[in-house]
Amino acid sequence: MRLKAWKDKKLMVDTTRSNKLRLQYIIREMDRMDKYYLKVTYGRGNTINGVEEIYNHGEYTNKKDLLFALSVFASKAEVVDYLENFAI
Repeated sequence: MRLKAWKDKKLMVDTTRSNKLRLQYIIREMDRMDKYYLKVTYGRGNTINGVEEIYNHGEYTNKKDLLFALSVFASKAEVVDYLENFAI
């Protein structure tokens, strides 16, 4: 999982974590950022275009939306979907 955060157009946070709880802690401790980017990568998989990296990502302007996206992107359902439909 990759998290970036900007304040006044300056990159303040750029971190990669594999543990959802640690990433949630980092998010909660950040103070008043203007923009966040989250990318959750599941691995490489077969798609109609060949073997590609499978991931969810998005940009957010508040912690509430960012934390919701993290909970969805890192949910068991997303991992199962990757394993059933894309894993090689």
